[in-house]
Amino acid sequence: MIQGFRFIDDAICFTYRDGRTVGIAAPSASSQEAAIRMAYASAGISDFTQTAYFECHGTATSVGDPIEASAIAKVFAHARDIEDPLYVGAIKTNIGHSGASSALSAVIKAVLAVEAGTIPPNVGFERPNPKSKLFLRPLALLISNSQ
Repeated sequence: MIQGFRFIDDAICFTYRDGRTVGIAAPSASSQEAAIRMAYASAGISDFTQTAYFECHGTATSVGDPIEASAIAKVFAHARDIEDPLYVGAIKTNIGHSGASSALSAVIKAVLAVEAGTIPPNVGFERPNPKSKLFLRPLALLISNSQ
């Protein structure tokens, strides 16, 4: 777990489905990137270094994870480096896919993390999707309490 982070007071929630993808279940990197930027702009946040943790959807699919990692990296890469990565996680590694309530589960996890001042690890995570490896820097995954 990572402790001692200062969290911003406001949570930012958004959706990124625009229907313009290669398949009905495939996410759009450009739409995700635009949604993240729009959410930050709407919240009046221009300093991306203020974000210590990003809760992902974490599809665990060969298509979805690289697209999501790419979008997040494009937004935050200019504000991060290896010494100060953006930590990412997904509730699915902790409780599995909760179906229709998966977004609510992710919000609850993020709120609990803010309240506790702790970023929980990704339980049971073994290795990143090989297609996501290109985008993992400056992103970092917590995979144990000892990191």
